[in-house]
Amino acid sequence: MEKIRGKKITSYGIFVVLILLIAAVLIPFGQNANADNGNSGIRITHHNSNRESAEKEEQTNTVSFRECGIFGIKKLIHDYYDAYASGDDKEILKYIDTFGDMSQEERDFARDNVERYMDIRCYSMEGYIEGSYLVVSYGYAKYIGIDTTVPVIGTFFVRANSGGNYYICNSVVSNESSAYNEIMFGGRQIQELREVAQYELDTACEVDEKLREFVEEHKEYFIYLDGNEN
Repeated sequence: MEKIRGKKITSYGIFVVLILLIAAVLIPFGQNANADNGNSGIRITHHNSNRESAEKEEQTNTVSFRECGIFGIKKLIHDYYDAYASGDDKEILKYIDTFGDMSQEERDFARDNVERYMDIRCYSMEGYIEGSYLVVSYGYAKYIGIDTTVPVIGTFFVRANSGGNYYICNSVVSNESSAYNEIMFGGRQIQELREVAQYELDTACEVDEKLREFVEEHKEYFIYLDGNEN
């Protein structure tokens, strides 16, 4: 996505534009959300077992992320972000089964620079494995010494343990499940959300010189679009 150029943008103008952009992207997430009210989970759908069929499902939008209505999952993601900001590995392990391929460098960066995460919203859909969920989060990070907040996107594979408590699963799963997760997390809805995040970051950097310098110094931690860096 191209960076914002030209006229100086007022804070009010940025706010209005971002609200319109986020609304345009997130409306599909919220469709049929009312149908979930009063239910303990997301409506069950039947998924095809091969990659070609899964890609067709995503392309035809027969499955989609919707605003998560499961309290246990929303609390899990919020608690995880709080633990992640602390940089305490023992605290993080309360919410995940293993670090898996999670980057130590990224955890160190968050511990040293993130003051807090805020305004986290969660969107979910049923996973390939029965009783599992794919969860996407969208929120903001407040960095130490910088006033302007920065968008944060997270993708999580969530399951329940034998006690019925949700946790973030970073363990290796079946090839079919892994392929399905990859397709759905790389689909149109998530791509559009990443474009919104890129636009927000670019706009914020245009009006906050301190943030721009910080992002340029640590640009490897501010990548939203595949193949693009700020």
